[in-house]
This record gives sequence, C-alpha cells and structure tokens, in this order.
Amino acid sequence: QMNRKMTLPQISKIMMDFERQNETMSMKEEMMADAMDDAFADDDDEEEEESILGAVLAELGVEIGNKLSNAPSTNMAASAAAAEPQGVAAAGGGGGDADGDDFDAELQKRLDNLRRT
Repeated sequence: QMNRKMTLPQISKIMMDFERQNETMSMKEEMMADAMDDAFADDDDEEEEESILGAVLAELGVEIGNKLSNAPSTNMAASAAAAEPQGVAAAGGGGGDADGDDFDAELQKRLDNLRRT
C-alpha cells in the first residue's frame, strides 16, 4: 500500500532535494562560524589596533596623554569648598581695605563666568 503511493523517482527526488538543502545549510553554518570567529577573535590584534590608532591620532595632532596630565585631579566641589573658608576669612578680616576690593572683584568675575555658562 505504501509502495503504491511513493514511487522510486519521487523518493529519489526528495533525497536529492534533502542533500542539496543539507549542503547549503552546512555552507551557511560554516560561513556564520567564520564570521563569529572573526568578530570575537580580536584579542590577537589588540596591539596592532593600538599602534594604528596611535598613528591616526598623531597625524591629527591629538595628544591626549599630555592634556590629561595637566587636568586637575581633585573634585571641583571639594576645591570650591576648600577655597570658600579662606575667602570668607579674607573678606571678613579685611575691614574694607584694598585686599577686600580685590577679593570682591575676583568673586564678581567668577559670578559673571558662571552666569555665562
């Protein structure tokens, strides 16, 4: 009964289609595996990437290391809080002399800078 429904040419054709699809899938799987290996295998190229990046940045004139070494390393809020007691003492003990005027001018200058930003 089953032999009557499935003929040998039909079975042969189905098997050929299966083999073709299986080979196609195998090729796609291999290509995907290669792509994944290339994407995640960047550990070997890290030194080369650093040298290329350094050359490009050097061409552009970017010197990050020098600029960062000149940057302040303290917190801005902490330095402002540390500077405030000195300023208050200078203003309070000045009694209106020339040092107090300089301090007021400096504070006004800082306030103007803050308003601009």
